[in-house]
Amino acid sequence: MVATETFTELLRRPRDVVAKTDDGPVHITRRDADDLILMRADDLDQQERGIAAASGLLRATLRSDGNLTTAFDSLYPWFALLSPAEQKACVDDVSKHLWSAADLGTYGALLRRVTGWRTTAEGYAAGATAPADIQWSSEAVAEATTTRPRRARK
Repeated sequence: MVATETFTELLRRPRDVVAKTDDGPVHITRRDADDLILMRADDLDQQERGIAAASGLLRATLRSDGNLTTAFDSLYPWFALLSPAEQKACVDDVSKHLWSAADLGTYGALLRRVTGWRTTAEGYAAGATAPADIQWSSEAVAEATTTRPRRARK
C-alpha cells in the first residue's frame, strides 16, 4: 500500500513525510498541480533494473519463438555453463518470477533469482565442478540485488 500525504504536509513536516519512504513510495497530492511520487533512489534503481531485466527476457523470448531455453541462452552468456538440468531449473525459476514481477510491478525477487543463477555459473567458471563444490552465499546475492534495509519506524 502506498502512503499518501499532501504537499502542504511535506512542506510542514518534511522529515516525517520523507521517513515514510523507508516503507515504500509516498504519493504526494497537490491541489493545483499533478500529484508527485516521493521514493528512495535505490528503490527507483531496483525498479528500473527489474523492468530492464523483464523486458530483456520478454524480448529474447519473442525472438526465439517462445522457446525460453533459447531465449535465456541468447540473453545470458553464462547460461551455457549450467548443466541441462540446471538450465531447466533456471528457466522455470526465473520465468515464474518474471511473470509475477511483471504483474505486481515488484522486481526484487526476479533480480535475486537471476543473480543467484549467475552466481552459480560464476562458481563453475571459477573451477567448481559440482553443486556440492559451491558454497551458497545468500549474503552475496542479497547484497548484490536488494536495496538497503528499511529503517524501523519510531
